[in-house]
Amino acid sequence: MGRVNLIYSRNEKGIILLDVRSEAEYAEKHIPGSLLIPVETIETQAMEKLKDKDAAIFVYCRSGNRSAVAA
Repeated sequence: MGRVNLIYSRNEKGIILLDVRSEAEYAEKHIPGSLLIPVETIETQAMEKLKDKDAAIFVYCRSGNRSAVAA
């Protein structure tokens, strides 16, 4: 994962940082406070895990390919 210059608080209202990488990549390193939904499971897990329907969702992965698919 590239360098991320982002200030984010887990308590920030209306913002979701969505990591769509694999569980192994997430375990290795991730943005604190981000939510993991691997791109392979986005269609089945999104409704359950993304509860705030009005939130701005920032999707990220390692290279941008998976985040483009998930978006």
